[in-house]
Amino acid sequence: MSKEFLWTLEDISVNGIQQKRLNSICLNIPPGMSSIIGWSGAGKSTLIDLLSGQIEKSSGNISRNFQNENSPIPLYIVPQNFGLWPQLSVMDHILKSMPTKDKVTAENLLTSFDLQEKTESSIDQLSQGECSRLAVARALATEAQVILMDEPLSNVDPSRKSSYWEIIQEYAQATKRSVIFSTHEPSEALAYSQNSICLHKGSLVSSGNTYELYNSPKDELTASLLGPGNWLDNESFANKVKFCRPENLRIEESEQGEYAIIKSTFFGHYSRSELNNGKSYFHTSPKVLAKGMKVIITLLLVLLYSCTPKSESTLTFSEVTSWNMPASGQKLPGPRAVSPGLNDQVIVMDDAGRLLLYDENGKELKRWNMPDTELGHPEGATVFADGRIAVADTHYARVVIFNEDGTVQSMFGTRGSKEGQFYSPVGIALDDKENIYVCEYGKNDRIQKFTKDGKFIISFGSAGTGDGQLQRASDLIWFEGKIYVADAVNNRVQVFSDEGKFIKVLTGEDSNLYMPYDIDMSPDGFLYIAEYGHSRISKVSFEGKVLGHFGSPGTELNQFKTPWGIAVSSKGIVYVADTGNRRVTKLKP
Repeated sequence: MSKEFLWTLEDISVNGIQQKRLNSICLNIPPGMSSIIGWSGAGKSTLIDLLSGQIEKSSGNISRNFQNENSPIPLYIVPQNFGLWPQLSVMDHILKSMPTKDKVTAENLLTSFDLQEKTESSIDQLSQGECSRLAVARALATEAQVILMDEPLSNVDPSRKSSYWEIIQEYAQATKRSVIFSTHEPSEALAYSQNSICLHKGSLVSSGNTYELYNSPKDELTASLLGPGNWLDNESFANKVKFCRPENLRIEESEQGEYAIIKSTFFGHYSRSELNNGKSYFHTSPKVLAKGMKVIITLLLVLLYSCTPKSESTLTFSEVTSWNMPASGQKLPGPRAVSPGLNDQVIVMDDAGRLLLYDENGKELKRWNMPDTELGHPEGATVFADGRIAVADTHYARVVIFNEDGTVQSMFGTRGSKEGQFYSPVGIALDDKENIYVCEYGKNDRIQKFTKDGKFIISFGSAGTGDGQLQRASDLIWFEGKIYVADAVNNRVQVFSDEGKFIKVLTGEDSNLYMPYDIDMSPDGFLYIAEYGHSRISKVSFEGKVLGHFGSPGTELNQFKTPWGIAVSSKGIVYVADTGNRRVTKLKP
């Protein structure tokens, strides 16, 4: 019996009428947030009932390795039918379950689940969604050491569900409680569980770290249970990579493309396209792809765990907090970029095509939409001294300059490879004279310099791996006459003069950077880098010495999932656009 695990299951089977409901399950369930994922009939509810003691095993051994330590009760279950008490009001459900019977705390809990106007209602006066929320709120009120939840919030509106999941997650983290929930939604498992248990027809398919199962599944069934993916067999672009998710594969229009679209379907976060090579791919694309369109395929990134360092948190912060992007319709967007604003405000752009302005504590001050979003969303922003904001509008090959109120003041740039044109502008910065520097990738791996009015000055850099060459230049900053560029695919930072002369590679192979996507400077004179590939941030001196890291892959508050952007305020507060976790993380020095 190991204290490292909540339960240990050894060759567990549960018989059914015609076939086994669970078949020879061998499994260790660790503390924390765990998901049980599978399609209908997989055995999710049976496993929940077995763990809760509501049904007995038919064979095998099961050990529960925890007691009610620092908790009034060891275990509580939220069943699919809610298990509510018909004779009690909503408020009485909470008070009856709460050890302290504190009415103010009960009212706050009901408010967090949007039940404040239903406190005196009986169960027959609630909708199915309200019953779902009450059942979860009651479970949190018990302060149980472990909570089992069988497809919780399944009746809640999709546009509101994420906010309630955040409450559950924050509760588990703050109280060091464990939550195990079943779901058939990959997005819930990915967003809210550190560990996943994948079931199919009563058998265990895989179990382990959710992030690793998602990016490096052992087989096609594991991959499919956690969402769409691509098994790559001898594709020329794959470079021996065997598997990737849609976000790692990009298909886009190109006159030089060797493939053509047979059929393409857009699903919002990704597309599925059938090509004339006889294969279909799940992928991202900057726009809807039409039949017959010539395209190129690019493998953007695959997280190879054999190359990823172990969890490192050598940088310390006095306080770590976060906030989520506000919902956009039924979608919970992820932040794509974060930038320092004036007066310690924070500029955030998300993948709903919005620009949002926050104060330093995450209170939203303003928001507005980009002029166009059909082709894709921007990835870089910077602010002028007068409060205007310049945005690298990536998929529209232009720079858009907004006034403080969100109205468009001006734009410059068109699609192309000539001076003053762009292909995919992604990073943007200003110097002390407010000249504008824009880095781009795709057909144009280069940096261009403009006056603050958008007049072209110079261009420097080219595609490649040599000194002064770039592969996906993702962001840049100006400091004391030098340009520091996050050269993402080349896994390094390069330095140029602001007149375009290559100076040096600041961080080479020995720095172990992996896909540096964004870069910013702290007021005490250090560089902070968001590493998309390692899901962490790094602190680097201007001499190129790596001073430490913070974060690792995951969903905990001190972890990141594909961080896309980083910004440092005048107070030294670090903000990270934690794209995969759909939140902005604030790191206070």
